[in-house]
Amino acid sequence: MRVFRFLKSINEELVIVVALAVFFLMPHVLRRIDPTAGAYDAGVLQVISVAVITFCAFKSFTWFILRVIWPSIRLYFENQFVSDFNALTIWQKVRISITIYFFLFLSLVLLFKAI
Repeated sequence: MRVFRFLKSINEELVIVVALAVFFLMPHVLRRIDPTAGAYDAGVLQVISVAVITFCAFKSFTWFILRVIWPSIRLYFENQFVSDFNALTIWQKVRISITIYFFLFLSLVLLFKAI
């Protein structure tokens, strides 16, 4: 239990460390799948892994910046947002959920385009 609490308290830093580890280990994994793959090539598998790592790092940096610059909004998101969201009508929940989903999907598409 104590380990999970510790990991939850450092979740931004942990995601960045895991993303860096995946980035540096990915060439070895890709060479096992495709022996002709370069260390850091522009192949399909490398692009997907870099985009996912970039997305996770961006999310982690965003929460870290929120913690440093605007801690009250972060505390609201962590503690009170769920109860406020549950108090909405079903149509408001659907609209918010679909908007957030498409925003995240668009972000991922733009990350793929940038890479």
